[in-house]
Amino acid sequence: MKNTRLSIIFLLLILIATAVFPSQATAQDEVKPSAISAKTPVKSSAYEWLDVALEATAREHDRISPRPTVGSRMLMIITNAMYDAWAAYDDKAVGTRLGGRLRRPKSERTEENKRIAIAYATYRAMLEVFPEDKVWLDGQFRQRGYDPDDNTTDITKPRGIGNVAAAAVIDYRRHDGANQLGDEPGSNGKAYSDYTFYRPANPWNKIIDPDCWQPIEFTLADGRKATPGYLTPHWYRVKSFGLERNDMFRPAPPPKVGSEQMLKEVDEVLMYNASLSLEQKAIVEFMRDGPRSTGQS
Repeated sequence: MKNTRLSIIFLLLILIATAVFPSQATAQDEVKPSAISAKTPVKSSAYEWLDVALEATAREHDRISPRPTVGSRMLMIITNAMYDAWAAYDDKAVGTRLGGRLRRPKSERTEENKRIAIAYATYRAMLEVFPEDKVWLDGQFRQRGYDPDDNTTDITKPRGIGNVAAAAVIDYRRHDGANQLGDEPGSNGKAYSDYTFYRPANPWNKIIDPDCWQPIEFTLADGRKATPGYLTPHWYRVKSFGLERNDMFRPAPPPKVGSEQMLKEVDEVLMYNASLSLEQKAIVEFMRDGPRSTGQS
């Protein structure tokens, strides 16, 4: 089975293993206090560490600004390591990097061992993609009773399983085309910087080709001007994750400016914007929220 298919499987398994499905109520429904369970669902280890990962993502956004392409890869590495560590304590699951080589005997497949392995794998992966937050991550790790200095690779111990599983994922992804270390030939040395020498067809102040993207200048709250560039033009070179190949669901090129199809689509957008219901507006705002929002979780 291809690694990309395994990536899809581990993401689905994590979602299935950690999801909590509360009773659904619409805005029109009257929710009676008696209908709400007094019991608080117990969060799984994966759920708790995903909360930490999302906060780490938010901290990274605070420092640099949101980078959806980069952020998706960061979370993929974290959940990949998490899954591979958990798989060692399942009788059928296969790790994406080491296959079944880490599988432990049935007597060791306890919930406690799973929690420990997941914790160490997640911590190592987060440290790899969020190195600036080491002090904070160490604190989160110690707070939960773990030792960030425990680098054992003894796979008879859940700590070793977590460390080894994460190391395999990290090693595979360090040079996957994302330029995480800023060391790809042609880059400027900064993490995730472009190394394909991309230049926009249109400068920010002039349209040369109306069918190509144009950087837009913004005025910041303090009056300064900023012109964000193309986020990650080299991303087509990144080893795919979650898909069989990078172009698996790539849409056809957009219609040309001035074409009948373009005019039709512009009218459609105007119509939708003019007729949004309050519910639709709320959905848009919910999904648009960034770090530390309910939408992100």
